[in-house]
Amino acid sequence: MTISTVDSNLLSKEDREKVEETLKRLENEGSLPQAVKEPMIYMLRVIARGGSAAILDTTKDLTSTQAAELVGVSRPFLNKLLDEGRIPFHFTGRDRRIAASDVVAYIRLREDLKVKRVEAAATYENRRNEKLASLSGISSEEAAELGFG
Repeated sequence: MTISTVDSNLLSKEDREKVEETLKRLENEGSLPQAVKEPMIYMLRVIARGGSAAILDTTKDLTSTQAAELVGVSRPFLNKLLDEGRIPFHFTGRDRRIAASDVVAYIRLREDLKVKRVEAAATYENRRNEKLASLSGISSEEAAELGFG
């Protein structure tokens, strides 16, 4: 299976306690490479807190329904992304298949763009507030008190 999900709500109290014990041991384990250890610890923390976690085999192909669910969009919207060439795909018979690694790359790109957009908006807002303070002849502290920054 390409995607394996663990829902902590389906675990018994005893099993959740075992997850927490394993998490503590793993956090103190020194022999695992950090690149392996960090995602495992993250997954166990999510489960220990009562959430759900999924493991994705990025060497496999996904159906468009699976890919849409992973990206968090509708299947028709995902198909639009595929048609626009934003995510590569191929056909298996008449069905579209998308490499899981390409879906992960798209998600990372989208997250990076969100961060850049927020940073750009903050920079714009700071410059705008500084300009308003300057034009008003007040200090940046006064501008902050007035809600400029």
